[in-house]
Amino acid sequence: MSGARAAWLGGDRSDAIDLWLSAYDLTAKFPQNDPRRAASLDTLATCEDTPMRLQDALDAWDRCETWVKHMDMTPGARSSTFHLRLESCHPGTYPRVGRLHCHRMLAAGRAGTMARRAALDGDIENMRTALNQRRDAFGHRESDAAAMAAWLREPIAETPVHRFADLPPKQRDDTARLYGATLLAPVILDRNVGNDAQHT
Repeated sequence: MSGARAAWLGGDRSDAIDLWLSAYDLTAKFPQNDPRRAASLDTLATCEDTPMRLQDALDAWDRCETWVKHMDMTPGARSSTFHLRLESCHPGTYPRVGRLHCHRMLAAGRAGTMARRAALDGDIENMRTALNQRRDAFGHRESDAAAMAAWLREPIAETPVHRFADLPPKQRDDTARLYGATLLAPVILDRNVGNDAQHT
């Protein structure tokens, strides 16, 4: 997915499609509610040029709610006395906050698919709403969010980073899988949206 995303944004659509098809094949062994399946169905819509796949992807994102609900949210080591004391005084705070963040990431993934679906329908208003939802879920320090903010003519001041590329996860856990699913599928808006459409 990472290679496909880079190839697509670099203009090599043929290579991107080959890699996306390979990624989709790999997800066949994953659970039905794994977010990586939803992301792969989204990109399969581009590979096959089949808008119906976007509805399949939206349905798959909906199934991911149970996946996030049962994610392993075991807290990692805390680096400060403040964090240790907070966890001691309020047990379960970090897992709870972490799961809320994961639900936002899941919403970001689904919003990307919603934006593509609206773009194909020529529904500019719903497309912009979905892009706003995705940008807000990521936060202003996300490169995709920065691109969306620019497209929406809402410039941001912070220096954007791409979390998955510039700040890769330290371990391959459920959180990393969710990030991969939501961050590595580009939002492709290049049909029926007029001259302003572009890839983010």
